Amino acid sequence: MIVADTNIITYLMIKSKFTDQAEKVFNKDSDWVVPGLWKHEFLNILTTLVNTKRAELNIVILHYEKTTKLFSRLEKEPNFNNVLTISTRHNISAYDAQFISLAMELDLPLITQDMRLLDKFPDIAQTMGQFIS
Repeated sequence: MIVADTNIITYLMIKSKFTDQAEKVFNKDSDWVVPGLWKHEFLNILTTLVNTKRAELNIVILHYEKTTKLFSRLEKEPNFNNVLTISTRHNISAYDAQFISLAMELDLPLITQDMRLLDKFPDIAQTMGQFIS
């Protein structure tokens, strides 16, 4: 079981140069846990794809529906006192702190490509490459 950040979900569900690695992560461990926040972040990523003309609206709507159907059942909310403590103590966003907090609470690795989180939380955060190896 792992905590996956929203970008990892995006790489898995939308073809990119990172999709291959995300699929390897999923094949190694398909039991993912995510905070409910992921949906809002994913929606923002999809909106950016449309606004920058890298995807059509009808396509991203399908991606959103397919992805939320798969990942909504995997949601678990972190303790928000922990989120606030982590975000203020480590000077990270409350968004990022939700993923870190969830990983800490469940004693699971957080799979992320976010260099800031990887640097600040080396005992919790792993890249896709580290997890696959």
